[in-house]
Amino acid sequence: MATKTFILEILILISAFSPLSNSIDFDFPAVFNFGDSNSDTGGLVAGMGDRLDPPNGQTYFQKLSGRFCDGRLIIDFLMDAMGLPFLSPYLDSVGMPNFPEGCNFAAAGSTILPHASLVIPFSFRVQMAQFLQFKNRVLELLAQDKEYEKCVPREDYFQKGLYMFDIGQNDLAYAFYSKSLDQILASVPIILAEFEFGLKELYEQGERNFWIHNMGPLGCLPQNIARFGTSSI
Repeated sequence: MATKTFILEILILISAFSPLSNSIDFDFPAVFNFGDSNSDTGGLVAGMGDRLDPPNGQTYFQKLSGRFCDGRLIIDFLMDAMGLPFLSPYLDSVGMPNFPEGCNFAAAGSTILPHASLVIPFSFRVQMAQFLQFKNRVLELLAQDKEYEKCVPREDYFQKGLYMFDIGQNDLAYAFYSKSLDQILASVPIILAEFEFGLKELYEQGERNFWIHNMGPLGCLPQNIARFGTSSI
């Protein structure tokens, strides 16, 4: 019953942002994002030392931007809509990362379940741990000197900020290469339980504003079309 009640609360929070319209109040002072390549603004490149060659970054940034995209990601457009700068990756220590308006913990290839990907170590639980470390460190710095507000979020931004989640696609995308449909369907409640665990942890921290992206159609992924598609598609 507790689980159902918590899910209902989350659904109510989601409904506050759907449908997207001018009535939505985008007045959030900061954004904290968790996800995979759909919202990775350079986390995997910084964390794993990978390099993204063109066409990545070429149409908007006109240089490599750490994004698995030739231009901007959805989260970039959302930040623009809120009048906030693009999110700096948590793992980027070079190039004067900017955190006053939030932080991005997303890393391409990430999954909700920690064992879903043997290649990418930044599962949802790892990203949550990174956020908690980030928050605790920020609060320590602000307690020492308020001047740190120039480069990190203000203390009240953690409660007033918007928490975005765009993750889970890879849990299923990877599974289609090694599991039967019945096994994949059986894993869905486990994936949701892990995701719920992270949301509860944030809620217990005092965070209240959640934006949860829906999952895109897996059959439209280029890798799936290349492997399973036919000329008739």
